Amino acid sequence: MKRRGLSGHIHYAAAKAAILGITYTVAKELGQFGITANALQPGLIRTDLTRPFLEMGEQDFAAQTPVGRVGEPGEIARVAGLLASPASGFITGAAFKLDGGFFFMNEVDRFMEKAMNLQ
Repeated sequence: MKRRGLSGHIHYAAAKAAILGITYTVAKELGQFGITANALQPGLIRTDLTRPFLEMGEQDFAAQTPVGRVGEPGEIARVAGLLASPASGFITGAAFKLDGGFFFMNEVDRFMEKAMNLQ
């Protein structure tokens, strides 16, 4: 769930924003009953659905993340498992970006990295 939309996909952006709104509201309303609510915001994760995108340029995408790779399903599952466990009883109303840092990268970062490599 990105804070910036993709042109031509207003329906997708609206759905993702709704998930956050629902998560925050459920956290507020049900916390008093010991129920927590959190959202996972995965980036590009290696799945059957993303295979075509990865085949077109996995290395290019991976190079745009600070960790230098795409995510694996098990990484998302481990965070979900933690949030479903009693160990996370004080975590509620949180949105977890699981995208290898892709969200924080921007054109300035890429420009600076390229400029620094020229020196």
